[in-house]
Amino acid sequence: MIRQAYCSLEALEEIHAFRDELEYEALHQVLETHHRISVHLSDDDWDEQLGRNACLRYFVKRASSRNGYELENTAEHCHDVMKNRTSTDLAGTVFIVDDEPAACARWREQYGVCVVSRQAPAEASYLTQELSRKEIRTARSYRTSINGNEKLGWYAALSPRAPAWQAVPLNSLVIVDNYLLGEKSNRLEAGQENLISLLDALLPATLYIDFHLLLVTNNSNMFLTSQNLTQLAENLRRKLARPYRLRIGVVTREDGREHRRAIVGNYYFGASHHGFACFNGSEAQWPNDLVVSGLFSGIAAAGFDVPWVSMHDELRAVRIQRDRNRKPANDNPNYLAINLAFGFCDNRLLELV
Repeated sequence: MIRQAYCSLEALEEIHAFRDELEYEALHQVLETHHRISVHLSDDDWDEQLGRNACLRYFVKRASSRNGYELENTAEHCHDVMKNRTSTDLAGTVFIVDDEPAACARWREQYGVCVVSRQAPAEASYLTQELSRKEIRTARSYRTSINGNEKLGWYAALSPRAPAWQAVPLNSLVIVDNYLLGEKSNRLEAGQENLISLLDALLPATLYIDFHLLLVTNNSNMFLTSQNLTQLAENLRRKLARPYRLRIGVVTREDGREHRRAIVGNYYFGASHHGFACFNGSEAQWPNDLVVSGLFSGIAAAGFDVPWVSMHDELRAVRIQRDRNRKPANDNPNYLAINLAFGFCDNRLLELV
C-alpha cells in the first residue's frame, strides 16, 4: 500500500540533506519507505534538474530499484491538487511545500490532509508518534459540559484530547467492530448513542470536502436492515450537525472467530481492547483501553511498523467484504440479508488497498 507524496524540489532537497537531524529524520524515512513522490516542477525544469540535481538522482535510483516506488513531476500547485485530484489523493497524501506554516494550517483544516511547510517540518510529527492512550474504567463517570451542553460517554472520555491527536487532519474514517450496533434490534439505540458520542469527539469542526464514514459490523441475526440503517444515518447527520456533507456507509458481515475493533483515519490507526459501544450514558458498562498511533509510528524500529501493517490489513479486509456483499447471493437465501453494503461504501480510504 504505497501512498502519494507531493513535494517542492526545495523541500525534498532539504529533507534529504538534513535527514539525520531529528526534525527531518522521520519525514525522510516516511517518504523513502512508503511513498511515491510527485515533485512540483514543470516538464522543462524537470528535464533540466534530472541532469544535475543529486537529490533527484538519488530518488530516481530509489524508484527504479523498488517496484511501485515512483518519482514524477507535476506543474500543479499543491492547493490545485487538493481541489482537483481524485478521492485517493485526499485519502492520505503528504504535501510538503514551500508555503508559510499559516497557509499549510489553513489547507489542513479545509481538506483534512497532511500539509507541511518546509519551514516547520516537525509539524508532521503526528505521523510517527503514539497519539493517545485512553483507559476507560467502570468506577468513573464520563460527563463534561461544553458551552452549557452536557456531553457524555466517549466525548467526555476523549476531551480534551492530546494536542498531538487534535493536530491530525481527518477527512475519512473507517470503524470496525462486530458489535458496534449491538447484536439485536434492542441494542441498536445504545450503539447509536455511543457512535454519536465517539464521532462528535473525532470529526473536524469544518471541512471543504465531503467526509467519508464507513461502519463495519456484524449482522448474523439480520437485525440491521435498509430501513433502520437509513434512520441511523439520518440521526448521525442531525445529531453531529457538521457544516459539511457526511457520506455514510455500512458494510455488514457474519460473525467470525476474530473480533477486531479498530478505528482508521487518514493518518492514524486506533485499536480498542473491547467494543466501542461500552457506555450507557456517562457510565462505562465494561473497562476498555483505546490506543491511537500515527500511521508510521514505530517505523524506525526493526521489523514491521505495526500501525501501517494493521491499517493495510483492516482496509483490505473491509474492501474484500464490501465487494463480496455487492455480488448477487449464491445458494444462501439469507446471504444478502446478512451481508449488506448500505449507503455510501466507496470510502476514499479503501482506494488505498
